[in-house]
Amino acid sequence: MSEFKIKRFCEAGKKNANGYIFEVESTNKCIADFLGEDLVYVENKYDSNGFALSKPIEKIGKLSGFDNEYIYCDNLKEEYRDRIDDLVAGLIISVEADEDFKICEGVDAIVVIPNKLTGIRVWDKNKKDVTIN
Repeated sequence: MSEFKIKRFCEAGKKNANGYIFEVESTNKCIADFLGEDLVYVENKYDSNGFALSKPIEKIGKLSGFDNEYIYCDNLKEEYRDRIDDLVAGLIISVEADEDFKICEGVDAIVVIPNKLTGIRVWDKNKKDVTIN
């Protein structure tokens, strides 16, 4: 069993493409609860408004660990190993409104405290975006 590291699309505590910062400690707890679950390779396509539509292609390995910059994967499928440096991993985070949900106004971004990680998707960072109508 080998462990491979895949760069996180958005590092912990940094502003994401939507202008949100996911609070690090809560996000890390959500990731820790997801250890042993599947990483899914996706093909990203974008509609005419720039909204990403991710199409799941296949399960490529299991989450074995993480830090602020990387997620770690066991049992990465052979065909993804040679291009590991071209892959990025994005967290699919649930922020349902319940008694634990909080949004804190930040200096230049909204800080969100997540409830649950529902998946991790992996894609090729250098692949050209495809726009669909």
